[in-house]
Amino acid sequence: MEERMAISIGISLVSLVLGAIVRSWFNSLLARIKSLEKDLTSLKENLPKEYVLKDDHDRDIREIKDELKEIRREIHEGFKRLEEKLDKKADKQ
Repeated sequence: MEERMAISIGISLVSLVLGAIVRSWFNSLLARIKSLEKDLTSLKENLPKEYVLKDDHDRDIREIKDELKEIRREIHEGFKRLEEKLDKKADKQ
């Protein structure tokens, strides 16, 4: 009888210790999850302020390139007109 009681007490103590370990581990996981959720919320708030979307970046770069092509075309046409004027002036002399 005493032996059964000792085994029962031993099992109860082991269960209590294991329960405490599991509870501690679970609480640690919960704390980490809460920290990750907080970091994720912060990231969601700051990402649009600090980084540009790829589609927006591609569109802006395309616009810049188009504007540069237009400037290059205008410069080329200006040099052509200048060359034509110089050719006409050289022909007059």
